[in-house]
Amino acid sequence: MKPKGGLITTLGELRALFIGILVTSSILFGLTLVSIYETIYIILGVTFNISAIIVFILVVYEVFVEIKKDNRKANDRKDGLN
Repeated sequence: MKPKGGLITTLGELRALFIGILVTSSILFGLTLVSIYETIYIILGVTFNISAIIVFILVVYEVFVEIKKDNRKANDRKDGLN
């Protein structure tokens, strides 16, 4: 599939963006453990935690959306609409 230019359009793309931030910040976080830069250590730790929380929220949201779709399909079948 050819990527479109423009804004992020799907939840998967948004999740991929935050997973990229999560991986990058965790790598940099690990590298700062070798050095003594305390400020960088704190900033990257906070960035990692925020990215992890956002990825978790996006995954939970996607699960709830799928459950809602499945329930809607089941109700339609029960009502004889499908």
